[in-house]
Amino acid sequence: QLFEEAKKKFPAGTMFRNMDIGVTQSVLEEPYYNSVVNCIHVVSPQNEWAPYGNSNPVIYKDGKWAKRYLFTSEDGVDIFEEDEYCIVNTTHNKVYKRIYYKKEGWNQLMEVMYKGFSTKEAAKEYLKSLKEKTLQDYENILLTDKSPLYVELKEREPKLYWIKVLQLIADDVNGDWKADWNNEDQFKWSIKIVKNVYIPNYWIVYNDGVAYFNSKDVANKAIEIMGNKLDFIFD
Repeated sequence: QLFEEAKKKFPAGTMFRNMDIGVTQSVLEEPYYNSVVNCIHVVSPQNEWAPYGNSNPVIYKDGKWAKRYLFTSEDGVDIFEEDEYCIVNTTHNKVYKRIYYKKEGWNQLMEVMYKGFSTKEAAKEYLKSLKEKTLQDYENILLTDKSPLYVELKEREPKLYWIKVLQLIADDVNGDWKADWNNEDQFKWSIKIVKNVYIPNYWIVYNDGVAYFNSKDVANKAIEIMGNKLDFIFD
C-alpha cells in the first residue's frame, strides 16, 4: 500500500526536495523499494547512470515523505510542501503568510491571483517597487547610491546631471526594452520641445535624442516626472 502511494505521489516528472542534501530533483522513473535500508527511492536524471542503486534520491524513509515542489518564488527560491512563504494578492497588493501541506495547494488559480515570495521582506520589496517613483526617488539613486560625483555634477554641470537623471528614468520605465537601431520596425520614442511644450517624438533609424522610450505613453510619463527640469536639457 505504501509503495502504491509512492507511485501516485511521485510519478515521472515530479520535482521534489532531496531528503539528504536538500537540492531540487525530479523523478525520471517510478519509485522502487530498497529493503536493505527500508526506504523508497526514485531514479532521477542526476542519477540515471546508477539505476536502482542506494545512491538514488530517497522519497520515503522513517515514516516521512520527501516534500514535493510547489513553485519557484519571484525572488528565485524553490518552494516545497510545508515551506512557509509569503504571497502578494495582485488585486489588493497585500502580503499574506502561507503554508501549504499538499502539492495541490498551489494551483493555476493561485498563479493568476498571487505572486509568491520566499520571505515577507522580499514580498514587501516587491510592493515597494510597484509604487510610482518620483523625480526625487531617481535623484536619490544618483546622489545616495552612486558617488559624490553627481552632487558636484548637479552644481557645476546641471545639463549633464539632468540628462543622467532622464536616462535613469528611461532605463527604469523601459524594463528589458532596448532601442535597436538596426530594426526599422521598432519605434523609438524620445522627447522634443515644440513652442515651449515638451512632447513625445518617435524615431526609427535616426538617433537624435538623449534618452529613448518604448512607447508614446512611457515617454509622456518621463515628461511628467521630469517636469521643468527638462529646461536644463533643452535650454
